[in-house]
Amino acid sequence: MGCEISYPLKPFMIMANEDNFWDSSLSIINNTSAKMLQLNADPYFFTEVFQELKNEGKWLLKAKTKGGCLVGVDGWTYNANV
Repeated sequence: MGCEISYPLKPFMIMANEDNFWDSSLSIINNTSAKMLQLNADPYFFTEVFQELKNEGKWLLKAKTKGGCLVGVDGWTYNANV
């Protein structure tokens, strides 16, 4: 098969029905494949997405933990236990 990254399946299979898991997985793949290919082919798009991810990381570093929830610098509270 060659080099590939694989992960154990069990931790991700949270649904009782395996068919639901695979249907959900294929739906995600079908909905994101074009964007993933664009990340590889379009340097401008890659830079745009990378900057957005960096900005999210900065936001999380500024967030404070409070009672199992993240309280963002914007004042909104996000459940960290989801």
